[in-house]
Amino acid sequence: MLLIEAAQGRSRQQLLTALRLPGKLSDIRAAADLNLVNFKDPTGSTELVTVAKLWTSQDQQINRNYSATLQRYYHGEVQSLDFRQSQLAAQSINAWVNQLTKGLIRNLYEPSGSDLAADTRMILTTAVYFRGKWLHAFDKSSTRAECFQAPSRGCVKTPMMESYEWYKYAVVPALDAQALLLPYVSGRMAMLVLLPKTSDPAALQGLSRDLAFTPLTSILASMRDTEMRVQLPRFTIDTEIDLTNDLQKSAPQQQQQLTQHIDRVLHKAHIEVSEEGTIAAAVTGTSIVPLMGPSHTDFVANRPFLYFLLDMQSNGILFAGRLNEPTELVADKVVPPPSPATKV
Repeated sequence: MLLIEAAQGRSRQQLLTALRLPGKLSDIRAAADLNLVNFKDPTGSTELVTVAKLWTSQDQQINRNYSATLQRYYHGEVQSLDFRQSQLAAQSINAWVNQLTKGLIRNLYEPSGSDLAADTRMILTTAVYFRGKWLHAFDKSSTRAECFQAPSRGCVKTPMMESYEWYKYAVVPALDAQALLLPYVSGRMAMLVLLPKTSDPAALQGLSRDLAFTPLTSILASMRDTEMRVQLPRFTIDTEIDLTNDLQKSAPQQQQQLTQHIDRVLHKAHIEVSEEGTIAAAVTGTSIVPLMGPSHTDFVANRPFLYFLLDMQSNGILFAGRLNEPTELVADKVVPPPSPATKV
């Protein structure tokens, strides 16, 4: 969104189309102002921190209106660096990332600065930190080694958490998937899990594709309180993506004036899902039919699925990802609880 603010004319329209955002800046700013508000539950069970920062070379002039917009609507900052001193520049950026993500993401760049070019003009960074405890915590004693159908390896034993509770739930025929909402203690945040019917890789690909035509708000509106048996794998995922090429490919001709000044757009993410809750950090007409079971309905996430961390107040997506394969492998029937370092 920060690049949209800097772009004009066809460049801006290309970005709006690529990101599927509304055409009016006022709508984008209003949504950003609502979604990017930092939040901390009085009980201390939930915390959300979001921030953006534009790092510029010392000889790069930034429009004052742009700086004001960045601060007002996106809770962002602008800071100049001497990129010729690559090690010091890398240390400054890494220290900012480490502080904002509470140490979950320590380095965006190599500490030596070896991956920072001396002629860098601008670097755009965003950071999101989330920590939340489940409203209905999973009982550690119920966690067992169960089969997860990984596309490349078949059945893989992984720690599978289990809970019997009432959750918001729906079957979504348009996506050929089940939808489950796992609330956090604060009541404002929740995790939405979309589980395709089969473990076939094409099923998850189809779900990702069809989701573009099925608003999450429609899915949420269709969900009903249902007595559930939920099985969800315990997992930790770290992701690193360089979005620079994607940005340049989205409008190679019209965006040349803009992208020639943006050397890199980086995204790093970390998420932990355990029995207690979730810790996450990141640095960037459909027919829906609820299904009510006679006693309880099974939601067994033993195959690849999509997950979304949602702000239920604004319906904003704070974090999104997919679990293709389990990140913890076990052979025993009983899985020991995670170490204190991974607890929420």
